[in-house]
Amino acid sequence: MKFFREGKEKAYEVLQRNFLQRRSETITTETIKTKEKVKIKISFIGGGFSEKETKLEFDKGKTYLDLLNIFNINPETVLLLKNGTPVPLDDEISDGEVKVMRVISGG
Repeated sequence: MKFFREGKEKAYEVLQRNFLQRRSETITTETIKTKEKVKIKISFIGGGFSEKETKLEFDKGKTYLDLLNIFNINPETVLLLKNGTPVPLDDEISDGEVKVMRVISGG
């Protein structure tokens, strides 16, 4: 009976150790993911902006639409350019410089 009890206790210890190891790996992975940041420089071109340029850090996974929402900018009134190329608003923000250009239309 003693042998059976020791085997059961050993098995429990192994299971508990494996569980804790997996749990710590999960926590570490989640912690690393939340610490990832994207650094961007934002230049505002055209009228109606309160500032000309700013630098911000965003959590990885944020979109350019999130960026516009921070500044209360209507996405229908601007064009975002990265390296001279228009950027879709639903793209994830990436490191670098972004230009927010006011679009003017009339009839």
